[in-house]
Amino acid sequence: MEGTTAVGTQYVYDFSEGSADMRELLGGKGANVAEMTRILGPERVPAGFTITTEACVQYMRDGAEPEELDAQVDEALARLEERAGKRLGDPEDPLLVSVRSGARESMPGMLDTVLNLGLNNDSVQGLAGATGNERFAWDSYRRFAGSPRYCLKIARPCVFPPRWKRRWLIWSATTPEARCAWPSARS
Repeated sequence: MEGTTAVGTQYVYDFSEGSADMRELLGGKGANVAEMTRILGPERVPAGFTITTEACVQYMRDGAEPEELDAQVDEALARLEERAGKRLGDPEDPLLVSVRSGARESMPGMLDTVLNLGLNNDSVQGLAGATGNERFAWDSYRRFAGSPRYCLKIARPCVFPPRWKRRWLIWSATTPEARCAWPSARS
């Protein structure tokens, strides 16, 4: 069921390339979002892409990512950026993505979701400017920074301005919605 390209194995599929029949290759979540895209159309479902379960199997077997994977992810990301009209990590108006794990079989609660990938010490300022909401931007960054470290390769630490650390601590200690919005011990 795995696809091939002119160069080798296809490890990355845009949501619009898959279907529910590809569950073994795309995992449950990947196949479901591909099916939703197929039924509703790519104009009604946010764009994205899935890295196949075969890429994971090869990584576990060989201890390294498939050789073609980086280039395929770069190409898929470029298509996503083009469609969204934004760039990942852009300091003016960043593209933000979520990263979900998915297996061939459902494993509820086993793996975490990474939210707001694309935020960094520079792009958070652009998000604040683009939305006109500094609190939203820094809260989004806090959620990204609170992602489990085993899910991420952090190139440099997240740096929050002291005024936002203080404001967040005061707000989270005094409002129940803050505690409900991020009930993790890691936050």
